[in-house]
Amino acid sequence: MKRSCIVRTVLMLGTLIAANAATAGIGFRVSGGFSYIGYGDYNDRVEYMNNEYLPLLSIAGKLDKLHWVPEISGEVLVSLLPRFDLGLGVGLISGKTNFSIEPVDYRYEHTVQSYPITATLYAALPAPFGFAKPYAFAGGGVYYSTLVFDSDTPAAATSFKADLSAWGFGVHAGVGLRIPLAPRVSLDVGIKGRVAAIRGFEGTKTWGTGRTEDVFLAHGVNEQGNLIYEPRPVSEQDAFDEGTLDVSGIAIALGLKVLF
Repeated sequence: MKRSCIVRTVLMLGTLIAANAATAGIGFRVSGGFSYIGYGDYNDRVEYMNNEYLPLLSIAGKLDKLHWVPEISGEVLVSLLPRFDLGLGVGLISGKTNFSIEPVDYRYEHTVQSYPITATLYAALPAPFGFAKPYAFAGGGVYYSTLVFDSDTPAAATSFKADLSAWGFGVHAGVGLRIPLAPRVSLDVGIKGRVAAIRGFEGTKTWGTGRTEDVFLAHGVNEQGNLIYEPRPVSEQDAFDEGTLDVSGIAIALGLKVLF
């Protein structure tokens, strides 16, 4: 009896492996859309500038918060089971905001770029309707991120450009609908939640005079009592908290999946 059970189990596993091998495949997925990110440290600074600092100087206009940003990604997909795909990919989250005061020829620009390198498991769900197949996914990855602060003033001594970078980690999960276009081609519509807060930014600040200095991303209250989120000399690391690039939020994307 035990031997017959073992034989049946082996035969069943063999049948499953053969079926999975027949349906196994490799392909790719490209997607693009928009993400709503929190970016609390920077947006808190913007709110302070708009409500406290700029009115105090009688400066018209407002800084824009940075929330909605475009996001693109590409993945290599490996399908080993009928309902599961493993995706290995890289993406780009990019945003920019700027501010200018024309009478005094002042311009400020802040640029964010984050490159998530991710692994994602996709699982097909039982389809409640015929024209599309629902799926769920979850994964994580490392995020290489860069920040640029560019301040152009009439005086070279106060103008600067600072480039900072850091590595961090994040996780993501979501759901979507897969709409078949051809036997192995489908259109994906998905929504994704992400948690990723990157810290430890360091880099170089170049002044308009050509002088350079090593800086870190600082967040806190400066000597004048103003809330800051800016590059500061590394010698001041004990005086301020580290600033955080928080790209946590929700992304809505449209993708094209092709299996070979």
